Amino acid sequence: MFHRKLVNYLGSLPTRKTVLFTLALIGFAVGAGHAGPLQYKFNPPDSITFSVETKSERTRWFDSTKNPTDSTISVVRRTIARSKAGWTMTSQPLSIITKSDTKVVDNPLNHVLMSTKVSSRLDSVGLITKVSGYEKIPAAIDSLFTGDLTARMKEVMSPANLSAKEQLEWNAKLQGLAGQPVVIGEMQYEKASYPLPTGKHIPFLVGIRVVDTVSLDSVLCVILVISADSDPAQIAKRLRREPDEIAVEFPLGDTAGMSIIRGGSRYVSDSRIVLEIATLLPRSESSQREITIIGESEKGPKKIRLVETETRRYDYH
Repeated sequence: MFHRKLVNYLGSLPTRKTVLFTLALIGFAVGAGHAGPLQYKFNPPDSITFSVETKSERTRWFDSTKNPTDSTISVVRRTIARSKAGWTMTSQPLSIITKSDTKVVDNPLNHVLMSTKVSSRLDSVGLITKVSGYEKIPAAIDSLFTGDLTARMKEVMSPANLSAKEQLEWNAKLQGLAGQPVVIGEMQYEKASYPLPTGKHIPFLVGIRVVDTVSLDSVLCVILVISADSDPAQIAKRLRREPDEIAVEFPLGDTAGMSIIRGGSRYVSDSRIVLEIATLLPRSESSQREITIIGESEKGPKKIRLVETETRRYDYH
């Protein structure tokens, strides 16, 4: 169940700065050298406050022409505290810096987000059940934009969309983990797809692997690696599996998007996440996604390439 949530997330956010990929996996394992079964548990210290620094970059190429690289560095302060129903998590942006190549851009939306404090209700296993705080954003957009741009920004930055994104990003890390055993070497595979502007989709395979445990500041953590590729042979290579095994589990040739892949379009992403086993608090995340789309124009085939990278660091000190 939890890994299906992850797959839905990977295939449903084509405009997201990353492939963020914030992620969830299934139960995993007792690593060598650990006595007795380990289990995941959502149990952060009450009223813990920490900061989250996110760095992201997004670059587009049109044929051989490179567009400016858009980058963002943001820092958010979060507090998780116990409540009658479970937990409450508040999030307050501390800084947002946007650049086009090396030039700082004054994005008016950053000012809106900086003044927005978000409160999320979490259940007993750490999953967000309700998000509030984005309700004032439509009025702020009205004061910043005019004409058609106002309607487009309200659609993208609607309270419903922002709340759903907040919920999905957090829950994707934890979905189904609490109470499960930790099993090193566990692998899971699922199909997903990336929607194109033409209405077609690039189908791809998501491979999830529990790599190892690691001790950070004397806290035992688990390392998860998530790979996605529209070429089954390539994902088999990265996950150390035989291509024939992957082909049986993932018959891309049966999908309507196979003609797109044969034409040169491709989806590739790799992510890594480190989670504390005893609290399910994340320690770090990193991801890279590359999408290549081959399209037709009056002058012949056109190639669009998009590369996105993101790192997320959590500071609990």
